[in-house]
Amino acid sequence: MVKALSPDYSYSGCGNIHYPPNGTSDYDYANSSPVPLNCDDFANYPDLGDPAETAKPVNWFSHLPSNEGCGPDEVASNWWRYFVDPALALDPAAPCR
Repeated sequence: MVKALSPDYSYSGCGNIHYPPNGTSDYDYANSSPVPLNCDDFANYPDLGDPAETAKPVNWFSHLPSNEGCGPDEVASNWWRYFVDPALALDPAAPCR
């Protein structure tokens, strides 16, 4: 989720490769303005809190989970694996087998 694309929310998620969470347009990587993000809470995956309560001012991708193992939903706790190999989006449980 990206704050600029989801104006009904008071916070941003971690954004995506094309649209940083604090971006106001695609590829707005130079934007250093902080926006409330709930990314720190992803380190607690799969035990996430209420995003509106866990959000704090941050501004890029440094908070994606990079933990060992897999969650009970069979999603890797290291989400960078999905960025490195986008084909895993078609089978997100593959790293957990």
